[in-house]
Amino acid sequence: MPWWTPLLRPETIHPIDAWWTWHLSVDAPTPLARAALAAGRADRLAAAFVSGYQAALESLFGHRVRGALAVTELGGGHPRSIETTLEADRLTGTKTFVSEGPNAEVVYVVARTGDIDGRPTLKVARLRTGGPGQQFRDGPAPPFVPEVPHGILELRDAPVDAVLEGDGYLRYVKPFRTVEDLHVLAASLGFALGEAARNGVDAGWRDDVLSVLVALAPLAEEDPGDPAVHLPLDALFRRAVPLLDAAPWTNAERWRRDRALLGVAGRIRAKRLEKAREALS
Repeated sequence: MPWWTPLLRPETIHPIDAWWTWHLSVDAPTPLARAALAAGRADRLAAAFVSGYQAALESLFGHRVRGALAVTELGGGHPRSIETTLEADRLTGTKTFVSEGPNAEVVYVVARTGDIDGRPTLKVARLRTGGPGQQFRDGPAPPFVPEVPHGILELRDAPVDAVLEGDGYLRYVKPFRTVEDLHVLAASLGFALGEAARNGVDAGWRDDVLSVLVALAPLAEEDPGDPAVHLPLDALFRRAVPLLDAAPWTNAERWRRDRALLGVAGRIRAKRLEKAREALS
């Protein structure tokens, strides 16, 4: 039986306050499949996003634990904007927009370890939450998916659990946008298919949505830095958005409020597509 078959049958909805327990219980062959299948029982895009975001972290870091990636600071997320420091396995600095941070058991913190020829050297440090030198504060609430918390993380000489190998930006931060796009889009499509199974829909619409979801799966197994991945991913995004808008939403007003989530990184995706086309021309 294909892994996506449960999305075609009516399923009981799970509440968002118990979402992580449900997400962990889903039996799936890959993080992307788990995101889509879990989201098939969501009642809102916020829950689907959590599954997609957590599946993206699992795909990138290899751990199925509720986590967060902390990159953005007051000056933004560009490598030169990172002022949080990692010295002697201790972190000091402030991350201003940590999605899922207040719920996380582990935070992957991007930090500066020095400079080479005027360019910052970055590492990713794994931080177990609740330890000394850490403080989460409520961050700004966006006008969409407000159920997903975005915390401000203050770090003052906070000891880390581990420092990950490789360049923090090239190995983790840069590919994460692609990995997140794949998994969050898969979760959004799984959410729509779950709604369709419960509410009824034109079979042609369902088949089109399923085809986009199934086409995402092999892309998630490829190198997210390969420009050849970005071409079909962009095309699938463009196919998916109008299909999602036409879904039989139980709460159409909430969908209209939350759909802006899918456009948050539109400018970054456009730039990524442009570079991919140049690289392959």
